[in-house]
Amino acid sequence: MTCARCGVNPGSRPVAAQDWCEPCWLTFRDDVTRRVITETPSTLVQRGVLRPDHGAGMAEVECLSCAATLVAVPLDPCPYCEVAWERMVQWQAEKLLRPQLPDPDDVRFLASAQAWLDRMAVGVSAGIITEAQARSAWERNVIRVAA
Repeated sequence: MTCARCGVNPGSRPVAAQDWCEPCWLTFRDDVTRRVITETPSTLVQRGVLRPDHGAGMAEVECLSCAATLVAVPLDPCPYCEVAWERMVQWQAEKLLRPQLPDPDDVRFLASAQAWLDRMAVGVSAGIITEAQARSAWERNVIRVAA
């Protein structure tokens, strides 16, 4: 009996009343595992042997998001992704709070200011900046400049 998924290899694993070959089963299992675990995208999954020489519960792991490999506790968050996330949030906050607006006499100023205000509203709702930071930046860059 051949694999119901690829039709090439002999099927040896029953999946949903069909026989799948080992490579198709492993691909399916990894895909499902990846989708379930990637709700927390920077999850570390075990890809190697346990490493008790590094401490209890430690193993060779790989991050599902950035593919970093390290020795850590499986299913912990990836330290590299956490740092990258923090840097990205800081960078986005800086972009939101220090816009490159045209000169107030430029005909594009009002449209640019409105677009920036909309971006700041998204930043506040996403938790990248606070409402107080947005208000302060608005006063500094639009109200005082336009006055």
